[in-house]
Formats: sequence, structure tokens, C-alpha cells
Amino acid sequence: MKFEKNIVPAGWESDEYDEFGDVIEFKSYHVQPKVEDFQLTLKNACATNNVSEITRVLNSGTVNINSYLDNSWTALMNAAFNGSLDAITYLLQNGANPLIEYDCHNVIMCVCNCSEISNELDLLNCLKLLAEQSNYYPKNQTHPT
Repeated sequence: MKFEKNIVPAGWESDEYDEFGDVIEFKSYHVQPKVEDFQLTLKNACATNNVSEITRVLNSGTVNINSYLDNSWTALMNAAFNGSLDAITYLLQNGANPLIEYDCHNVIMCVCNCSEISNELDLLNCLKLLAEQSNYYPKNQTHPT
């Protein structure tokens, strides 16, 4: 009696065999889950004005709201650079320090360097909010701009 190697017995799946009729052994691999880079996630959330993602990252406890991220800016500086008004508001309400500087660069300068946003009124609101929160100027004095 002659046996054909590519014939699959009844009830067996044909994908368990290769084209020669040999059983395919499925190897199992232990895949280590990828660890989330919370600093990068926070940086991207600040850039895209994603307040829910900012909340999730800060609630994870792995990143401090005032810590320097991978590019050496704080979350508030990243949000200011991208003109993310909602993110700036959320970060300031939750304890972000607007007086932190990096390499002589502060949050006001970050807003002024923003080229991502097309609505200048949003940038003006960002500047107004940051100037009020950072107390750069005493409220009883006027200053030239």
C-alpha cells in the first residue's frame, strides 16, 4: 500500500502540516511585554494637547510633573512650545512650575518659538496664562513689551 505524504487525516486541520505532509511544530516564544516610555508619552501628549494622556502618565507615578524629559525640557515647556493651551492649563492647575528654565530657556520663550499653531489667539492666551502664573511682573507695575 502506497501512502501519500500530503494527505491530511479526517478531522485534522490542514494548516498543521506543511506541503510535504510533515507536522508543523509551533514553537512558543516568551515575549517580554514592551515597557512604555512614560517620558516620551508625556512629551507627545503635551505636543498634541492630549490632556487625558497627560493625566494617565502623571497618575502612573513614574514621571514627576516638573521633571526634565528626554529633550531636557519639562512637560510645561513642551506644551508651551506646541501652543497646547489645554495642556498648559492642566499642568499649571496640577503643580507645574512655570519658573523652571533649561539652558536659559523658559516657558515664555517656548511659546514665542512656537511654529506649530495657526491660531495666534491661542498663543496669546498661552502667554497670558503663563505670565499670570509665573509672576514675572508685579501686578501693580506696568512694563514695556
